[in-house]
Amino acid sequence: THESAFSLKQDAKLLQNHVIKIGLIHLQQIIRDRGLDLSTIDHFLPHLSSMFFRDQTLKTFLEAGLMIPEEKWFMNLTTIGNVGAASALLMMEELYHSGKLRAGERLLVMVPESARFSYTYMLMTVV
Repeated sequence: THESAFSLKQDAKLLQNHVIKIGLIHLQQIIRDRGLDLSTIDHFLPHLSSMFFRDQTLKTFLEAGLMIPEEKWFMNLTTIGNVGAASALLMMEELYHSGKLRAGERLLVMVPESARFSYTYMLMTVV
């Protein structure tokens, strides 16, 4: 009998050392190429896999001069958990039902995909 095991493991140190910086680079590109003004953002919804990345993201953005005040951040990681691809949608749904949204407000949603170190940013306007 021939037995084998195939196991993949994500190197969390690579993630910790690089994924936030890559997200910063992507956001800087959007600001430069699309003229995004972060001061016009009313709600920032970052999908983060762990609260560890919250403080690191805030620190990295601040050091780069990108200010999104903490009071504009909306996350539900501590109540819903990391539910992968559904996380961003669940944040938007919870914010929608919170009664905090007003017509004309702008939401910036950040969704990293850690296996490939890629990011998606979505800019939406409340109607």
